[in-house]
Amino acid sequence: MNPVKFYRLDTWYKNMGMALIGVFSAGVSLDNAFAAAIGFLQVFLVQLHSFSMNDYYDHLRWGEETYVGKLLSEGWDLWQLRFLMLAPLALALMFYPVSQEFTLLLVLYSLLFYLYQGPMRLKRHWAFSIPLNAIPLGLIIYLHPYLVTAGSLGATGLFFSILFTFYLAFYEIAHQIEHQEEEREVFSLIDQIGVKNSLIVATLFLIVPVVTGIFLAWSTGVWQLYLIPAFFFIIRVLQLHRIEDYGRIRKSRHKFYAAHEGIYYLIILSLISAGML
Repeated sequence: MNPVKFYRLDTWYKNMGMALIGVFSAGVSLDNAFAAAIGFLQVFLVQLHSFSMNDYYDHLRWGEETYVGKLLSEGWDLWQLRFLMLAPLALALMFYPVSQEFTLLLVLYSLLFYLYQGPMRLKRHWAFSIPLNAIPLGLIIYLHPYLVTAGSLGATGLFFSILFTFYLAFYEIAHQIEHQEEEREVFSLIDQIGVKNSLIVATLFLIVPVVTGIFLAWSTGVWQLYLIPAFFFIIRVLQLHRIEDYGRIRKSRHKFYAAHEGIYYLIILSLISAGML
């Protein structure tokens, strides 16, 4: 058995960049370093659970060829695979004494992912697939380690929560546009309103972090933290409307895991924490 394939680590390990930004934006120090590490570990564990569950239902419920199917054909018992799937979630919840009431975010993450990919498979309808992507994979992956580290929500936490949530909402629309000719069992936003109108909705999702960043830069004076990320999103809007090959929309410059952008966030947050900005 290959754990990387079973837990699909190669498809989501970059998500942990949001969790890392969550820790840094909360102001990690020696006093809260242990809590920060636990919050970070918990979102890692719940993703081990959710992405293995994705393959589990894809194969058993919908007959798709996944690594779970390969293991079953090699003689693995279904209960063994269920244990391996659920064990990371159980371990994450065992850290309740550290994460306390914020543990509910992990429960919410798992529930939303189950609704997205489980027997109901709500990902087949755009009205559900957009929030069921944006909230667990955008908001909670960032917000949980932030709150476990900081203890409460501040302006920085609010800004990045909005930024990641609305970017993941945009990203889901980009996914639907990119696969509009392939996923016929899915009733996408493109099926509902067409590609051009879907691009308008995607643009509106990108504009929300821009407006939030400009407002916070004006009200707090910390323009390096709020205004430059807003600029990144303005560039995304411009690039979005220059795309000609919609089949490559998620591989273009506005792709989610832009290394230069994430590194910039970490550097600025580190300098702010060190009192240098």
